[in-house]
Amino acid sequence: MNKFKSLIPSILILLFEAVIGVLMIIFGERFNQAIIIAFGALMIIGAIVTLIRGLIARRKEGGNGAAPITAALIMALIGIFFVAASGFIMPAIMLVLGVIMAINGIFKISEFFQLRREGNTSVFTLISAIITIILGFVIAFNPFGASDVMWKIVGILITVSAAIDLIALIYIFVKLKKAPQKTVDVEGKEVDDQKRLH
Repeated sequence: MNKFKSLIPSILILLFEAVIGVLMIIFGERFNQAIIIAFGALMIIGAIVTLIRGLIARRKEGGNGAAPITAALIMALIGIFFVAASGFIMPAIMLVLGVIMAINGIFKISEFFQLRREGNTSVFTLISAIITIILGFVIAFNPFGASDVMWKIVGILITVSAAIDLIALIYIFVKLKKAPQKTVDVEGKEVDDQKRLH
């Protein structure tokens, strides 16, 4: 039970990743632009809140209150930029995201071979790593152009990758659960619990 609880954060992240993939399949490019605009809007709201709090603190405590006003101005400029130029900054964001995903896929392959030596892995982990690398290159170099087709393909790959990661996680958990537990005898040697019963 404790082992399963430790997997809950990873499972939730994979489910969130799958939901993002499904939304990209359904809405395509509009979903990604909506995320960027929503981020910009949150920055603007944060700037307004920071400005109000700074002015209130300035009125109560005195001082010039330059720091909150400066922070609010920077946040507002960033927010306005993201809202106004969502279409222009999308390629740069996708390039960075694609490179990060490709690197993540490489780390997954390294993790696969490490777990393979320990006997606690499955082919699903390798498949997921390959899909992640492909997804990274597709996002970074955008061979289909800024079209709904590209975003739907990315959504499909994200969903499939999340599903395979989830299957691999469950497979490894079940395999570890069925593995014989080892204890240490009086001489400090590991002994399988199954052998101790005979």
